[in-house]
Amino acid sequence: MRHLIKPPPGWGVAYVDWSAQEIAIAAGLSGDEHLLADYATGDIYLNLAIRLGLAPAGASKATHPEPRARCKVVKSSHKARPLRPFSRSRAGSPAPSPRSFGLGPE
Repeated sequence: MRHLIKPPPGWGVAYVDWSAQEIAIAAGLSGDEHLLADYATGDIYLNLAIRLGLAPAGASKATHPEPRARCKVVKSSHKARPLRPFSRSRAGSPAPSPRSFGLGPE
């Protein structure tokens, strides 16, 4: 569809594709240090997989595509199973595991 837009002479059209922009905005607005650090690595999904223990340190997109793909549910929540609301958890209860988010081993 981009080829349909023709700028007038002397003008140009820029196409910008921001990678994981929604997560960057959420990280900035929330001040979540982990999310900011994950985004700063350049591959938020792979870094999240490493941080959750789904991929080893030093993993790459080429060596561990499955854990990286599974972590994309963070952004693509319409593809994820419904999550248990955090507001209903009791103080002192254990934190949800990666498996509760559909990210752990089956």
